[in-house]
Amino acid sequence: MKSYIATLFFLGKLIVLTNGGPVYDMTDNFTLSVEQFKCLKYQYEVFIPRVYTSDGEFDEIGWQNMLNAQSVVVIVDALIVPCVNEKQSCKNGLISGADQANAVLNRIVKESATHFFYIEIQRNHWPSNKTANQAFILDMINTIKNDVIIPEPSRNFIKIERSSSERLKGGV
Repeated sequence: MKSYIATLFFLGKLIVLTNGGPVYDMTDNFTLSVEQFKCLKYQYEVFIPRVYTSDGEFDEIGWQNMLNAQSVVVIVDALIVPCVNEKQSCKNGLISGADQANAVLNRIVKESATHFFYIEIQRNHWPSNKTANQAFILDMINTIKNDVIIPEPSRNFIKIERSSSERLKGGV
């Protein structure tokens, strides 16, 4: 059964509780070894490495962290930071929310990796057209929602920097 819940976060760092346990938002630019994840699994129940960047590229460090974490941790999710800018200059040439989501989904399938997603909206260069920005986000969410079988209960989250909210919804 497919399921979908969206939650908006207006935080500087994503640390949420899942079933009472802490979640580690891994957006750092260093690879953790399998041995390091073995130690961290006693402090955190869920790891969320960034797998896609606002430049329109896969975050290879994030992918390696995801694979290393999955070898020792039960729950590893994925953080997607979409590429949206007025010049439509994403490095991989993908400019729609659906295309970017499909790129991540295709790699997830190839890597036999995670299927829970967090979408982080950063303040970099979003166009001023709120309707288009909202459509982009909905495209991405609906692509993930419609293409992934997510076990119950599940959550897909959207994290929005407070300074970005004006370009998305017109204020907080």
